[in-house]
Amino acid sequence: MFFMIILLYKEEYYEDLLNSLVESGINDSFVIEGQTINQAVNINLPIFSGLKYRFKDSERYSKIIFSTIKDKNQFDYFINVFKDYKIDLNKEEVIRIYILKLDSVFGKDEEFKIE
Repeated sequence: MFFMIILLYKEEYYEDLLNSLVESGINDSFVIEGQTINQAVNINLPIFSGLKYRFKDSERYSKIIFSTIKDKNQFDYFINVFKDYKIDLNKEEVIRIYILKLDSVFGKDEEFKIE
């Protein structure tokens, strides 16, 4: 079992990302809106607002998606489906995906039991 964290920086790919997750059977997900630390500093600390031009991600949109994945094959299938939308996953300013192997999961049904 794996835990996937997706940071999506381009709003125009949000629907494609959701479609890819659903088509891959990755339904145990949570979506939250976020901002980079640079955005938070620019918005909440006015003293730094004059430095906004220095931050390359000052206008960055972001969605954060947390998902559990049954196995590596499901993740590979998801990546292939997502690539079908012609999205360059290697561009840092588009998306970032983290995959973590889980040791234990509590509060889930038998399907998520780790062996």
